[in-house]
Amino acid sequence: MVHRQPITSSNKISTWRDFSFGMIARNFLSLSVIILHPFVSIPPNNAQFRNRDSSLRLQPLPHIGGSRNVTKTKNKTSKQNMKKIIQSITACALLASSAFAGELVNVSGASKIAVSGYDPVAFFTEAKAVNGSPFISADHQGATYFFATEEHKKLFAEKPARYTPQFGGFCAYGVSLGKLFPVDINTWQVRDGKLYLNLNAGVLKKFNTDPSGNVAKAEQHWPELFKKHGK
Repeated sequence: MVHRQPITSSNKISTWRDFSFGMIARNFLSLSVIILHPFVSIPPNNAQFRNRDSSLRLQPLPHIGGSRNVTKTKNKTSKQNMKKIIQSITACALLASSAFAGELVNVSGASKIAVSGYDPVAFFTEAKAVNGSPFISADHQGATYFFATEEHKKLFAEKPARYTPQFGGFCAYGVSLGKLFPVDINTWQVRDGKLYLNLNAGVLKKFNTDPSGNVAKAEQHWPELFKKHGK
């Protein structure tokens, strides 16, 4: 049998007092949470906090010198790329030099026209300077020669060494001094079956004071000039 305490007026007062204090305490706590909520950040539960903490550890703050390191890396990469480009250009230049090795001809700029466009065969066959035609041409040792007629072109193709000027068409007297000078076509002359050109009338006169001796000197200097300036 369960014994119940008889309800008296004092018991009613005590019970009501306990109930009232409990309600006030709960209401005060709820009110405090509502008031303080905007200013207090409630931490997440333990599992969420651990996950967030783990992600923070995986993403450390960048080092203050990071941008400087990136710049150094970019500069290093740029230098390496430039070095590769220079190496490629050098290789192409060497290849081009090999393709035209053994050539040293006095030509007119990028057009590579030799003897200023005059017909080299005409100096022998007609004993005068004759303009060649760009429509009748032939290439020899990296230079282009123009001819006045198809017959002259044929003669040149058969024996090019016979008709090309000596020392690559450079000033003969200049070569005898170990130098490469341009020429004036009016200084042309054929000696012993060979065509010689010189810088101007004054130089031609010096050359003709001792043509055999000057030719011998030029032949001595030509291999060295060829080695130094030949393509």
